[in-house]
Amino acid sequence: MADCYKIEKGDEFYEDAEKVHHQDRKAFSKEVSNLLGFEANGNIAFNRKKLLVKESALEEFKPEWVSMFKLGGGEFLTPKVSQKQLIDDYAALRKKYNMDMNIELLLLFSDFSGPAEIIFDFDKSGYVYIELEKKQGEEANRRYTAITEIEFAERKLEGLKYRERKA
Repeated sequence: MADCYKIEKGDEFYEDAEKVHHQDRKAFSKEVSNLLGFEANGNIAFNRKKLLVKESALEEFKPEWVSMFKLGGGEFLTPKVSQKQLIDDYAALRKKYNMDMNIELLLLFSDFSGPAEIIFDFDKSGYVYIELEKKQGEEANRRYTAITEIEFAERKLEGLKYRERKA
């Protein structure tokens, strides 16, 4: 059984959800590509505070940089402290494009946890809708308006119709 809520515009969760929804990943990726000098999409780990670049991409496109990076996890490398300008420039881009927030962090910093489906305010209705797989405690029930699964499904259908008209 799912718990469903609608969250009104003006609430911190709504505002953060809209920031996540309106992130311009394409423009962010393009600017990071310019910063690195090669295609970022597919070669960096998105949604990470640190710049994590695939070792194979560095070896192929910027072999002179390999020694300026250190292990960052798995096949990814991250710039050493000596690359302060690259680190700072990447941090500035993350801030510019609101990339420090993602759905997982949004849920972690809110009253919700675990898997969830979010329907963003695609048509300026003034609400964000969220469906959770399990009970999230009394705090969510006090802060947000509980709705039925049917209401959530109806909003989801409206969203699909909206996107179809826009396409």
